[in-house]
Amino acid sequence: MTTLLLRGFFALILTVAGSIWIGQLIAKSSARSGGAAQHLEAIEQLNLIERRLLDGRGPLKRRVRRLKATTPTPFQICPARRGRRIQSYPEHGVEVVTFGKGKGLFLRRQASGLAQLEGQRRRAKAVCLPLPGHKRRRFVISIAFGLLGMLIGLAMLLLPLVRRLRATESVVRRLADGDYQARVRDGGGDAVGQLADGVDRIGQRVEELLAAQRHLHASVSHELRTPLARLAAAIDLAEDHPNEKLFEGMRADVDELDGMVNELLTLARLQDPHARRAHDQVDLAALTAQRVEAAQRGAKSELQWTITLPPAAPCFGDRRLLARLLDNLINNAMRHANGRVEVELRRDKESWTLTVSDDGEGIAADEAEHLFTPFVSGEHGGSAGLGLAICREIADRHDAALRVRRSELGGAQFELLMPA
Repeated sequence: MTTLLLRGFFALILTVAGSIWIGQLIAKSSARSGGAAQHLEAIEQLNLIERRLLDGRGPLKRRVRRLKATTPTPFQICPARRGRRIQSYPEHGVEVVTFGKGKGLFLRRQASGLAQLEGQRRRAKAVCLPLPGHKRRRFVISIAFGLLGMLIGLAMLLLPLVRRLRATESVVRRLADGDYQARVRDGGGDAVGQLADGVDRIGQRVEELLAAQRHLHASVSHELRTPLARLAAAIDLAEDHPNEKLFEGMRADVDELDGMVNELLTLARLQDPHARRAHDQVDLAALTAQRVEAAQRGAKSELQWTITLPPAAPCFGDRRLLARLLDNLINNAMRHANGRVEVELRRDKESWTLTVSDDGEGIAADEAEHLFTPFVSGEHGGSAGLGLAICREIADRHDAALRVRRSELGGAQFELLMPA
């Protein structure tokens, strides 16, 4: 953005300065090339003033003082042989001269009769009549060309931006019409480029959400169809041969459906951006120890646990949601572990890093990121695939990062980076 502004500013300054310079040249050229016709009135006034001065009496200074008091025409007594000649009119015996930058132009008699006055031979004098219209004409021409240069510079600066904004607007309209693959791909680093990049990211995000929604609908249909089919078959069997095992299976299927629906509702609430709750201070070390103890009490097999926790780990968050995240990670490790589970919490710069590792079958590299997608479970997973998706949403709500990789034990290692 800074580079664009500097380039635009310098381009505008150079364009305006160049235009004013051209205007000055045109004004000077018009002054040099102007004919005697435009100065006829001034020539007549010059002749009249010089004649009256020659007809007067007394020293030249006194004649000039008396004439200035009686005539409204401005005139000056100037050197007869100095000054730079701009234009000469021999047929009228006058010339246009200037005596320095900024002093303007004057109309002067070429062979002034004042030189014949007594005492004026060594420093010959002449009558000079200022040409007031010249400065005003140069000023008007310079301003006109300066404004023209400003318009050209602004056009050169703004037209590319307008084209890029129109391209961004076109993509926004296509996105609004349902073409979620439309992209601007501006590539600029200025404000317009950042706007275009934001529109592209919105389109990418919407496309990903729609794909996830289609996947979710298909997965929900598939996951609900299995227990419903078992229920339908059990009901048919119970009508003819009722027994306790059938009813126990039906109750298990109902519990499975109920749990799946609850998980879906939890995931939907977490994904709602308007349902954010205020965070309180939580001791993550104490909460982790509590959830590990609860998991050990409910374990059905003997596991070797390695727990490494600091005395305290203060952070801000929702205690209930963090407990849900810890339960999911710990239960996932217990379900896939062969015999060992490790839980470690340590401080890294400005965050707490919690790792939960197991020595199970592990996770393939190409499956790692997809594990956090609803209804996606690993090759050795036996769940509906909603727990880790809920964990990711809880981490996002706490501005934390949750990732998975292969642990040193040979299984999976889930790592939570929680802001301190």
